[in-house]
Amino acid sequence: MPIILQKRKPENLIYGVWEITETEEELLKDLILSEEEKKILNNIKLPIKRRQWISYHKLIKTLLWQNEYQGITYNKHGKPFLRNLSFNISVSHTENYSSAIIGKDMPVGIDIETTDNKILKIEKKFLSAEEISLLPEINRTMVLHIMWGVKESIYKLMGMQNVIFAEDLQISSITDNKENCIYCTFQKNTITENFVAFYEIIKNMMLVYAVPENFVEHHCY
Repeated sequence: MPIILQKRKPENLIYGVWEITETEEELLKDLILSEEEKKILNNIKLPIKRRQWISYHKLIKTLLWQNEYQGITYNKHGKPFLRNLSFNISVSHTENYSSAIIGKDMPVGIDIETTDNKILKIEKKFLSAEEISLLPEINRTMVLHIMWGVKESIYKLMGMQNVIFAEDLQISSITDNKENCIYCTFQKNTITENFVAFYEIIKNMMLVYAVPENFVEHHCY
């Protein structure tokens, strides 16, 4: 089974990464899709996109503790939910990899991206001037991928529309710490929420997941 990463932190949160080495037919084996899921898959035309979609279903089914998997449904914004369980989930994919996270009693968001220098050209699109001033000259590309992953994972966690990354999500510090975590604040109109995001490098990819700050027992140091 091509799971290259599986971690539990602590018992109420689990996440993993699936390397897509199978054909579509192999991925679909032992996976029962609902009519809603079949319709969604039929509308996906690119073969790699179809395998990414199927693989994160397989991954979530595998990660689910001892609970029975009965499929995934989506709200009008495309945010995924488990059909038969109240757990929170989030998914992401890049090239031949998919990732997923499950929170038993907490909102969660996850993002995985292949790292490359192209992100240098778009930093102003998702960072404020204050955040750009925090960027180091050394390892700038990697830090940008961390900051993008932090904001993207929080965006997925919240499931809101019309979020402007450079304005509504603010990272105040990117100092190295042993926990590999970063604080980020969402502030828009009268809403203010604080989040903690954790990051790690897997092969040539940046994996980031986020949870609300009040669900974290310890702090970033």
